[in-house]
Amino acid sequence: QPIFCSFTEDFCWGRLARGGVTVKHIPGSHENIFVEPNVKYLAEEIEECLVETMPAPAVTQKTQTHELV
Repeated sequence: QPIFCSFTEDFCWGRLARGGVTVKHIPGSHENIFVEPNVKYLAEEIEECLVETMPAPAVTQKTQTHELV
């Protein structure tokens, strides 16, 4: 069986990716995914994936800048 098999939804990337694979369905085909309106959906999915992988912002505690006398 070839290493990259198109019979599975993830094209067998799940066997290679240590953290697993999430398949996102984008309208269009391989030839026109970078053409409007398909590229809009592609950009939205990429942006969502990037946001999901970003670490949560660190919560900073405010310290008092003056002394109470």
